[in-house]
Amino acid sequence: MVRLRPNRHGALIVHATILPALALALAWWLTGLYLRVMLAYGQLEPPSDRGMHKVPVPSGAGAAIVAAALVLWPMWQGSA
Repeated sequence: MVRLRPNRHGALIVHATILPALALALAWWLTGLYLRVMLAYGQLEPPSDRGMHKVPVPSGAGAAIVAAALVLWPMWQGSA
């Protein structure tokens, strides 16, 4: 069971063995959300001669991974 408890500063602390799985799940979910939004708004990068894609693809999903890291950073700091 995942135990979330606040530390003395009020930040949530997650057991360190659960944090990588939580980070993966959050990044996966945010990347999927980003993909759906980019497809809905038609924000796709067209293929180019230098690229390896043959069809337009969304770009910038790394922002979802950075967001997951920023959200979970305080929890990681509290578990040490």
